[in-house]
Amino acid sequence: MSEPETTQVDAAQEQAFEDLFPSAQAYFKEFVQVLRSYGIDPDPNMELHHSQGMNSYYSLADGQIYLALPSLKGGVGRLYALFLKSMIDIESNDEFLEVLKILLPRLVAHEMGHSLRHRYNQFHRDNLWMEEQVANQLAMALIKRRMPPEQKRKMRAVLSHAITTLGEKMETKDIAIDSYRNIIYALNVTQQIGDSTLDNIELVQSVFSVDTEDLLRASGQLPEQVVERIEQREGVIDSLNEQYTKDSARYLYYHLGWMYFDLLGKQSDYVDEFAVTRLGIKHKLLPEIDESKVLDRIEIQSLFRAYQSLPETAVLGRRYFYKRYRTGLLRRLEQTPLNVPGGRVESDLTQLMEMWEEGKSDPLDFLELVCPDELKQLFSKALAHSQETISIPPAKFLPTETDKRLFKHFSFGDTDEEIANTIQRLEILDRIPMLRPLPAELQLWLIHRMYRLKVDSSEPVLWMGEKNTDIFILLEGLLEIIVQGDGKADAKHVGLIKPGSLFGEYSFITNEAASASVRAVRPSECYVFKGTDLRPMTFNHPGVLVQMALSLAEKLNLANQLVASQKTDQTIFGALPVKKALGK
Repeated sequence: MSEPETTQVDAAQEQAFEDLFPSAQAYFKEFVQVLRSYGIDPDPNMELHHSQGMNSYYSLADGQIYLALPSLKGGVGRLYALFLKSMIDIESNDEFLEVLKILLPRLVAHEMGHSLRHRYNQFHRDNLWMEEQVANQLAMALIKRRMPPEQKRKMRAVLSHAITTLGEKMETKDIAIDSYRNIIYALNVTQQIGDSTLDNIELVQSVFSVDTEDLLRASGQLPEQVVERIEQREGVIDSLNEQYTKDSARYLYYHLGWMYFDLLGKQSDYVDEFAVTRLGIKHKLLPEIDESKVLDRIEIQSLFRAYQSLPETAVLGRRYFYKRYRTGLLRRLEQTPLNVPGGRVESDLTQLMEMWEEGKSDPLDFLELVCPDELKQLFSKALAHSQETISIPPAKFLPTETDKRLFKHFSFGDTDEEIANTIQRLEILDRIPMLRPLPAELQLWLIHRMYRLKVDSSEPVLWMGEKNTDIFILLEGLLEIIVQGDGKADAKHVGLIKPGSLFGEYSFITNEAASASVRAVRPSECYVFKGTDLRPMTFNHPGVLVQMALSLAEKLNLANQLVASQKTDQTIFGALPVKKALGK
């Protein structure tokens, strides 16, 4: 190549590196709009600035973000470029630039995470390790789902090589694993624990509130050196808090390792989840109800009376109060000697009979045969004609604040933001055949764990080949199901997902990777139930899994009929090449 040509190429390459900052500003503006769409309010005075050193940071003093970006022009930027290329073992400027372009949105989103924690008075100066993990959570919520699989594969390869290279220079290896925000995910990604062990640990941790590290020690499935590292985890985190950015190589090693686990892990993060759990922006909903409480006789009567007194047009309200009545009666039955051998039923009646579908035979009715006389008076047939019950003013004796406020809404139209939001979410669940039979208490539990996901046209919800354990309900918009062949030209549209449809339950049940991609045809909004919330819930309520199985069976039957009739373009779930693509 001639000298003028070389100079021209160098100038173009230099400019490409200088263009990183305008690109970062574009990401910043885009993320601000996304955050606002979820009701999150970034500081309107916050802007991006060039960092004078080799660290990117959010300034707690002036509320501004400072980005350190490599440059080929000289000065600190040139030194930073040489440092990074050496640390991650990349020689080519073109390859280095490609990696930087992929990492740039994460860098911006990460610092915005710090700024939001500070703005919402959630930032803990004494635990900078935790703040790094929280900022990473927002970064993944904003970028991971948008990243095409080929970009993820590229970054996994680059990060794996960089971690190995940097690890050889570290005095203590594996500190990225030991300091990751969720160590069981890091151990799962590095194949030190399997998927089943991960699921079991999450289940026991959620049900019994046992510390993760204690469960890992007790599992007996880890090598001795891994157990020793778990014992040292607290020390690693303390060291990070003390050193923080003082050791640039170590700090870079932490972040590259954390990013690697974020990209390979099956967990998903959501902006709405970040708002609720990390910024304290709680959904304005009526309080949950303790389903384990044993109600007094008059409370059970009041719940039935509330159901009985509502007009036929108040379908949701009548269903809510009848299910509340059923749960109250079942709990009372569990505490009462019955006319059966031994006096009590060994099984948990509430788990066995908690599902109720209106218009179908109710097994609860048959329990009246084995009840003592005083309890027989609490069954629906007796209560429907009981003058004592008819004379009860329901609002006075309903057992919870939520019951009382919902009754006033359905009876007199009383409403506020909490009531309106609660009704809106309950109506969504009520329209899903799989979720409609759930106990009212469980439905209330679920609506407190519904996170919004907004997607623009052509934006992905799920990627084929990637694991996902979350379940989605499409609220508005339109999604399409795509099966990707070996090449991009082989991508095939196989069906549509329309508002009111639930999807993702197959992956939740089987723990298998998605065999189809789902993306938005037009701007759409979903509600998401996280698998980490649902799995312990199904342990306590196994009837939910039965409902999921029935839902999948119906979808499979529909798909088989569509294959036979060749009508794939008018469906909610089209004819798929393999049955397991359903529910993705």
